[in-house]
Amino acid sequence: MIHSLEKHLGKTAVIDHQPAIAADMQDTAANITKANQLLAWQPEVPPEEGFMLTAEWHREYATWLDAVQL
Repeated sequence: MIHSLEKHLGKTAVIDHQPAIAADMQDTAANITKANQLLAWQPEVPPEEGFMLTAEWHREYATWLDAVQL
């Protein structure tokens, strides 16, 4: 995921590995089966395309994002 975002943003991520804390997830069992069964939902955008669209959105709204105060 990081490599894909780097490619679409044209930037290199600065990765700062830190020791895990108790609240960190050790693994995930993400599964869309229930969403499909209950809602007939299926993803329509492959991950790589989603990363590209996200990068484009951030470029388009960069000025707006800079003004957001957290």
